[in-house]
Amino acid sequence: MLIDDSIKDDQILREKYPNIFSKISAWRNHMEERYLPDNKKWFNWQALRNYKFLVNNLMKKRIYVPTLDRHSYSRFSLGEEGLLPAGDTLFIHPFVEADIFFLLGYLNSKFFRAYYLSKGGRRGGRIAWTQRLLENIEIPLFPQEVKDKIAGIVMEIINGVKHNQDVSKLENEIDDLINLSVKHNETKSKYIRQLQLF
Repeated sequence: MLIDDSIKDDQILREKYPNIFSKISAWRNHMEERYLPDNKKWFNWQALRNYKFLVNNLMKKRIYVPTLDRHSYSRFSLGEEGLLPAGDTLFIHPFVEADIFFLLGYLNSKFFRAYYLSKGGRRGGRIAWTQRLLENIEIPLFPQEVKDKIAGIVMEIINGVKHNQDVSKLENEIDDLINLSVKHNETKSKYIRQLQLF
């Protein structure tokens, strides 16, 4: 998908960028199905929200989530280095990169989903992940030992998913760790905001 809006039609794209044209032509039907503003062509980038930030931080991991979702579970996912999100996706860039695996586990937990929904994150039969709500969430201040355990389990989950393994026991283990920590008040009613959303 191209960022250069000066390319007004297929012919100009084919002449100026023949290699790009040949690479993306196979995906034309899929790309035309996207919602695009009237001034955008099938080969244009849909939305360039925070493009400069993304390019400057392209080689860093981040967390992605679709803005609207009908699933009964949260789908925060790890974005590897070098990826740009689609226009209907929010991305979270942790203040501390070392926290990314902990955050991924916490954000996908049943505890966090219930908390988020209590703050009003519904739109019809879907969950609406919004920048406004996510920027204002309060994350319990977990002991480092709990954060490290959650991060380790998340890495196991990622590896398991890559190998088509059932990871439900690992997901339940994260839920149990969070619930136990909160229940025993290890968070000491302290909360932090540590998400930078785009």
